[in-house]
Amino acid sequence: MVEKGTMNGVISDSEGRFVLNVAPGATLIVSYIGYVSQEIKINDQASYTITLREDTETLEEVVVVGYGTMKKKDLTGAVKRVNLEESPAVANTSLSQALVGSTAGVNTAQSGYAGEDVSLSIRGTTSFSASQNPLIVLDGIIYNGAMSDINVNDISSIDILKDASAAAVYGARSANGVILITTKKGKTEKPKVSFNMSIGTQSASNHSANYMNAEEYTRRLADYAYQQDLRAWYKTNPTSDVGRPAYPDLSSREANAYYLRSQEEKDSYLSGAAYDIDWIDKVMQTGLTQDYNIGVSGSSDYVNYYLSGAYHDEEGLLLNDQFKRYTFNAKVDTKVTDWLKIGANINFSHRDYSGVSANFDYATKASPLAAYDFDTPGYHRLELATESSMKDPLQYLAIDNSDLRNTLFLTLNGRIDVPFIKGLSYDFNYSTTRYHRDNNSFYPSDVDGGFINNGKAIKEPENENAYLFNHIFAYQRTFGDHSLNATFVYTKEKRWGDKTTAIAESFDTDNLGYNNLGIGTLFTEKSTAWQESNVGLMGRISYNYKNRYLFTGTVRRDGFSGFGSNNKFVTLPSASIGWVISEEDFNPFEDVYLKLRLSYGQNGNQGIGRYASLAKLGMGAYNYDDDRVISLYPSEMANKDLKWERTSSWNFGIDFGFFNQRLNGSFEVYKSHTTDVLVKRTLPNVTGYSWVWANLGGVDNKGVEVELNSVNIQNKNFSWTSGFTFSLNRDKITDLYGDGTTQDLTNGWFVGESIGAIYSYEMQGVWQEEDLYSGKIYEGWYPGQQKFADLNGDGKIDAEHDRKIIGNKNPNCRFSFSNTLTWKNWSLYFMLNSMLGGGGYYMGGNGLLAPDNSSDYVVRLNQPAIREYWTPENHSNEGLALFRNQPISTSIYQNRGFVRLQDVSLMYSFDKKLLQKTGVISQLQLFLTGKNLYTFTGWDGWDPEYTAFPLTRSLQFGIKLSL
Repeated sequence: MVEKGTMNGVISDSEGRFVLNVAPGATLIVSYIGYVSQEIKINDQASYTITLREDTETLEEVVVVGYGTMKKKDLTGAVKRVNLEESPAVANTSLSQALVGSTAGVNTAQSGYAGEDVSLSIRGTTSFSASQNPLIVLDGIIYNGAMSDINVNDISSIDILKDASAAAVYGARSANGVILITTKKGKTEKPKVSFNMSIGTQSASNHSANYMNAEEYTRRLADYAYQQDLRAWYKTNPTSDVGRPAYPDLSSREANAYYLRSQEEKDSYLSGAAYDIDWIDKVMQTGLTQDYNIGVSGSSDYVNYYLSGAYHDEEGLLLNDQFKRYTFNAKVDTKVTDWLKIGANINFSHRDYSGVSANFDYATKASPLAAYDFDTPGYHRLELATESSMKDPLQYLAIDNSDLRNTLFLTLNGRIDVPFIKGLSYDFNYSTTRYHRDNNSFYPSDVDGGFINNGKAIKEPENENAYLFNHIFAYQRTFGDHSLNATFVYTKEKRWGDKTTAIAESFDTDNLGYNNLGIGTLFTEKSTAWQESNVGLMGRISYNYKNRYLFTGTVRRDGFSGFGSNNKFVTLPSASIGWVISEEDFNPFEDVYLKLRLSYGQNGNQGIGRYASLAKLGMGAYNYDDDRVISLYPSEMANKDLKWERTSSWNFGIDFGFFNQRLNGSFEVYKSHTTDVLVKRTLPNVTGYSWVWANLGGVDNKGVEVELNSVNIQNKNFSWTSGFTFSLNRDKITDLYGDGTTQDLTNGWFVGESIGAIYSYEMQGVWQEEDLYSGKIYEGWYPGQQKFADLNGDGKIDAEHDRKIIGNKNPNCRFSFSNTLTWKNWSLYFMLNSMLGGGGYYMGGNGLLAPDNSSDYVVRLNQPAIREYWTPENHSNEGLALFRNQPISTSIYQNRGFVRLQDVSLMYSFDKKLLQKTGVISQLQLFLTGKNLYTFTGWDGWDPEYTAFPLTRSLQFGIKLSL
């Protein structure tokens, strides 16, 4: 019990009694977990009896289900909502960041590059070749644009359709799940002005990889020369170390410098540590990030509007890796009459990716002893230390690049509530998308790419266009204990685009760059164009009896231009039932909610090339006399029977809430079987073709998902809530090519095994000199090389007999654990996110542990200093010798499992009573937030999730202001 607008309050005893002194005319706020808060106006009465009613808002919450909405309590499919408007103040800059750890079964990738679109997936892998990305629907319209076009600050909520029944309304495009994004709208009659901003820094996460410094680099070359002598001696099959070559005397710098390959490196080494260059440090930076959002919104009986503008500026981890975005969103809905509503939604995005970043791969290979002038602006070289394979990592900063991308997403909608038929409505949606990209580059003559032909200019304009129509008829009525909701949809979509590439080379001057290709003397031009179309019909019926017994049935028929002439259309049905046990008369617990759900359905996947079913012509060229002649030849075979992949799946779910929803959550078990999986079928050479797309494979998927939410503590000044998600997924190949084939060694596919299975040699350590002396080592192998298990015991290692499944690339399981602690006006939020290995799962080949030690590159390029390489003295059983060019070699696999401190946010909200005195400000919050702050893992090198590049760690300070 709190007096409104003050800190004057008390907590009642176990029977609900309390005493509180307030002045007449005051307002008392009465609240309790699981019940609706009430405001009581105090008069001269001395005592009050207050009865609170149960809070069913969680169950009454309206969820977007595709072509309509439903109350959460009426759902029969696996649908989860992420409410961003009510989420903690975490400075998310992309849709994928907002979804990390948010709900079980949704898998997001992360990146270290500025503005990069990353992948999303739901519930594991169902295909060999087709797309794994879920369908994105923005404000009811299928969205084909880039995720980085969407300003996450405009998003109100995200609804995720995970099972076949829920996603079935989108039919042949829903096998990978559906993500429904709803943007914000006006809520109050008084116009609300909001302003959010954040500014911060980005740097590499705590896991990094070290590369050899000048001393290590130089000593490695000396060790390599020594190990070449060792290897020649090992070939004599010695039985002891008698006669082993002596290690060279390296007591002086001159002796060490002798083994360096270039005079440039020798001079630098003899000059001292001033030339010890850390190239990783030279190409990386601590980037600045800025985000500004302003919005105006309001709502009345006749108009609802939301207008926003935003600017995002982000510097990545590499020099000149930058991303800028301007977005504008206008959303207006108008009630023209009691039966007619019209609206419009405009989303515009301008993205700027201009500039070419420093080359990270070149930096990992560059000599720390190269001579380089870092003090002269713009200085760069083509190659370092006279080594053609050692390119200057900074030279690409000299490339003049402009990469600008504009996207316009426009939606017009209308709704008619038929006056003479209660419950009948018709919605019409029209959307159009216009995307244009100008990507222009000029490579100067002293940069790799422009060196050979004295400069190169490239202009690449690209366009994509789309339109979509939705006609939605709905009928919704309640007849006593019976509720009926029927929806019928007709949808049509067309997309088309074109791209032109114009290249000019051999310039007399660099002054005009790519702005005048005509002054070049060598020209190359090419262009492409494409189009595709979809059409669909969908019918859905939902029935509810006494809020206890629920049923939803859906049928969708889809057509897609990209499939064969014999299979342009497909029909996909689904059905689901629900039983709300807690609504039964025999339920003795008033504070318990329990619902069982069961669903079955079929979904399709059309994520393959739009012309995959057609015969294709390849293009070649040859010289005839003095003329260049273009030739065309058949390159790919047609398949008029090519069709959708079809996924049939079951889902059983339990939704529960205890103690009036103080503890609530869900449990899901699912199993799916995908048939007609799209694969490239190998053809006999006599056909003239190498392969053809065909529907031949099969994949099974099964998994478990758990979500828990709890209110641990809630009183006058302090509250603590928690959230937990857990998911486990297993996939298995059931068929490959429909002809009894059980394995495809080229792709690493095996019937009965996961698509992510790792088929390789089992490394048991490293051969040692004792193995050589005792005769245990296999013929052709030497100390310091990988020791593989001889599976058939024949005393040799070969591909046919000594490979097996040694692990799986997929995680064993995933979980996240979040907590929000609020004390007075302070709020602290943190989340742990994890992908775990164990049992051979989530294994990855770590290229930093087994670098390319062929006889060429081992002396030409720098190498990682993660593990000490093998020498006769250190007897390493993990690091390899420098003469690694062994008969058979593989990656060294490691467990990629990790637990990450994903998000931390500290926020202070100014007291509303204090803000009211300003007469202007209604809300003011300050926050400090961090992402990817620390990763706990046994993986060596860069971040285990990204492996080849650092993950971004960010710190940001921000303000949220409302007027």
